[in-house]
Amino acid sequence: MFVILILFLDSCLSNEKSYIDIESCDSNRCRLPYCYCSNQTIPNGLTIRNTPQFIAITINGPTDEKTYNLLKEIFFSNKYYNPDGCPISGTIFLKSHIETNYCLLRKILQYGNIELSITSNSSECPTVDCRIKEKNDKSPYVPWRSYRFYNETIDYRRTIAKLIGIHSSSIVGYRSPNYEINNNQLHWHILREHKFLYDSTLITQEWDVPYYQQQQPSPLTWPHTMDFAANYDCSQGCYKQSFPGLWTIPIHMYQDLKGNNCTTIGSSHCRISRTKDKFFQYLKYNFNRHLHSNHAPFIMAFDNYWLNEPYSLWRIEGLKLFIEHILRYHFNDVYFVRIIDIINWMKQPVGLEQMKENYLSNIEIKSICNKQINIDNDQECFNEKQIESSKSNMITNNRSLLILFNTISEPLFRSNIVFYSTISCCSFIILTFLYDRFFIS
Repeated sequence: MFVILILFLDSCLSNEKSYIDIESCDSNRCRLPYCYCSNQTIPNGLTIRNTPQFIAITINGPTDEKTYNLLKEIFFSNKYYNPDGCPISGTIFLKSHIETNYCLLRKILQYGNIELSITSNSSECPTVDCRIKEKNDKSPYVPWRSYRFYNETIDYRRTIAKLIGIHSSSIVGYRSPNYEINNNQLHWHILREHKFLYDSTLITQEWDVPYYQQQQPSPLTWPHTMDFAANYDCSQGCYKQSFPGLWTIPIHMYQDLKGNNCTTIGSSHCRISRTKDKFFQYLKYNFNRHLHSNHAPFIMAFDNYWLNEPYSLWRIEGLKLFIEHILRYHFNDVYFVRIIDIINWMKQPVGLEQMKENYLSNIEIKSICNKQINIDNDQECFNEKQIESSKSNMITNNRSLLILFNTISEPLFRSNIVFYSTISCCSFIILTFLYDRFFIS
């Protein structure tokens, strides 16, 4: 009897939890609003002329004083408005708990036109050593395993929610540090298990020839769910398993004015002259490929360190020139939105006329359209940074033993060892009792 139980336990532990093998998408089984195949087709059969062109300005990094001033200048200046009369919107992917000023973060989020998503708690990367180390630091790099991913995402989300006074389920978006994809698809497993809505990590390789040599730009991929296989190539690696209901917002590979491809706007593979006019031309050049093909959303992925580097004011000035150009010459069909707005629109796609009737405000998570924003009362946040840091350190110290326990025990729980061991122990006790009660007597 005991041998049978051992064999049963071994078979249970050998069956690790896995997701469904990926297969090609079937449009009859994948329908909005719950599922959408990866393709280059505009949702709901809308024509290009009647489809809004979305632009999502996304910024990765901590919310410090420099990032706050940048967001204030672009999103809270009361100068830039979408065609529906609401201020332009964007998304921040928060990174580095230590460097973030949570008082400033609360200020930023109170008006509803900035969406909060996350990247990671630390400044490290999942698969390669991207640390900036001192010469004497010889500590080895350890690739992230399951429990490290969990601590960098789920624990981080809970910490942020507690410090700014929201529920953790309000944070629904994620972007992997350095746009890295783990071979075991770990971060997508964790995102889906913990009810994230979307991931914006994948970078698509869809530049066949330089854009200026194309008479008609080839259509680009729209956001889609990860229920079925992607029909495009990925620069950093694609998902190989099915993650039903989890949306991916692909970033289309950028190209400089000479036809060189690059994965991010600030990549060294793209050569940009260090002037605001050239940077404006570079952004406009990449935007036009979306506008003149199938209006797939244009995801502008910035790193706040790159934007705020010394002697790089031309980058911010070029971005402002781009925004002003778009709102001046495309005032009828182009919207600067949050990523959550793109997903909500895709679930209920409508044409341009209905968009002007505050459609985004009616379907978004927070139904807010503040036409006048006053965010000047922020001086207390700069004084509170030191106080918040000390409070955060106290919380960290008090939770150190709990974190240590979580780090050690989490892999056991995720592999179901504890569950199956408990079941086996209870079964053994019951069988021993029955054997002793009926057979021995």
